[in-house]
Amino acid sequence: MTTDDANTGDPTNNPTRQGGGRFIISHRLAPYGSERARKSAKARFGEKFTKTLQDSVDILADSGDTSDDKRRVLVVSGDEAEMTLKSRSLSGDVLIEPESLRWPAALRLAGWANAETGENAVSTAGAPSIFYLRLTSGSQPVVNAKVELTLSPLVQSSASTSISAVTDPQGFAVFSFDQRIWQASAAQISPHGGYWSAVAINPANARTLTVDPLPKNGPVGWWHQLAGLSANDPQAGSGIRIGILDTGLGPHPYLNHITPAGAYVDGAYVEGAIATMDVEWHGTHVSGIIGARPPEGSGEFAGLAPGADIFTARVFSKNGGANQGDIAAGIDAMAFENEVDLINLSLGGGPSAIEYDAVLSAYYRGTLCICAAGNQYGQAVMSPANYPIAVAVTALGMPGTYPANNLAALTAPQQPDRIGYGGLYLPSYSNFGPQVAVTAAGSAVISTIPATEAEPAPYADMSGTSMATPVTTAALAVLLSQDPIFRTLARCKERADYARSLLETHAFNLGLAPQYQGKGLSRAI
Repeated sequence: MTTDDANTGDPTNNPTRQGGGRFIISHRLAPYGSERARKSAKARFGEKFTKTLQDSVDILADSGDTSDDKRRVLVVSGDEAEMTLKSRSLSGDVLIEPESLRWPAALRLAGWANAETGENAVSTAGAPSIFYLRLTSGSQPVVNAKVELTLSPLVQSSASTSISAVTDPQGFAVFSFDQRIWQASAAQISPHGGYWSAVAINPANARTLTVDPLPKNGPVGWWHQLAGLSANDPQAGSGIRIGILDTGLGPHPYLNHITPAGAYVDGAYVEGAIATMDVEWHGTHVSGIIGARPPEGSGEFAGLAPGADIFTARVFSKNGGANQGDIAAGIDAMAFENEVDLINLSLGGGPSAIEYDAVLSAYYRGTLCICAAGNQYGQAVMSPANYPIAVAVTALGMPGTYPANNLAALTAPQQPDRIGYGGLYLPSYSNFGPQVAVTAAGSAVISTIPATEAEPAPYADMSGTSMATPVTTAALAVLLSQDPIFRTLARCKERADYARSLLETHAFNLGLAPQYQGKGLSRAI
């Protein structure tokens, strides 16, 4: 059975969520439009599960076998061969999948699955020695910055890994590992507000690294201007409802108007602001791109659609990824309970029939899902962005908008065909393919991150299709808020189709191939 985590509202603290015979079991809802039909579909699923599968699995979590029309999601462990055999006697409405974790689509040197938030992942057995880096800006130490060190093996039998540390009051990040076995191949630096992120390749022990202060020339950044917004309008996006499923929300004073919609984690739902609280920086950054409301004259960057009604739910556990069942439950809630017009999904992974059914169900409800294409360096568009009725978004970089030691500087393409109008380019990290609908600013975008006592209203830069996706979501919200037809449409698929058509009609052709830009640059005008 699961237990609540007192700090984050997590219903689980299981560090081995994927693998080991874990499965997600659910049922189709998209084909059933009425509340009565959805209740019947859920009841039939419950009967079939009880009769055929229940005795074959250990139920780790169950979202509930009630008479309502909500999707039932179970997290179970069991023998794969036995489950496969028994599932053949079930109807096509019963969906059984190995747990498949999704990850945020923000750029990292190390994979999200390897992210360390505390103790190092490298064994200290053998002969560990001290390795340290010092971080400064000008003559001042940079305090409380996360430094993630990528370690490459000096022996062929080992795989690369990463360890992390936080800089102390003197700016030192201290690591301990066996330098006869490992070498530091890169350091990714993420200051907690005030400074640009940076990367150092093959950093030497005892090296001092410098970072630049973040600009305070907001409320409008280059990503606003590319979308056609030259000035901040606090009412931009008014009347449009946006759902965000991500790593959580805040705290941040410029996001207090956003509704915390709870957490969907490991087959359970926990409501409230504490449960919604960000377990990474990612969800707060995404929410700020859409809706941040900084004080006038602060110089901080506003969201593109600060007038929209925004709901943010957490679908990531504190230990890592988000599974397809939790994402499906979150999509259902956003579309049917919160009645959002748009859902922002800056995440992705492998295909899932359960997740696709939720995206399709939302579409039939008039809700359009806008999704990150992914950051796997030119691989195929990931799920859910590659589903036929989702909006897949690639990222753009713009020369001169970031320091030379920023991670974005390492991803400028070498291929001439990836450079378009005005020098805008598809970064080397962005996935692409025939599913791409539009593109938007994604490299070195500055937005909100969770506040601390020392940093009460921090901002940071991030890069990725994760950032391009909320730029697109917000730009479309602005378009829809000004459109005389959209809000008169019934909540059905024609409403979602209209929203997508408006987005694609207003897109600006950058001269890139459709597999890179789709219809073109997302625009709010």
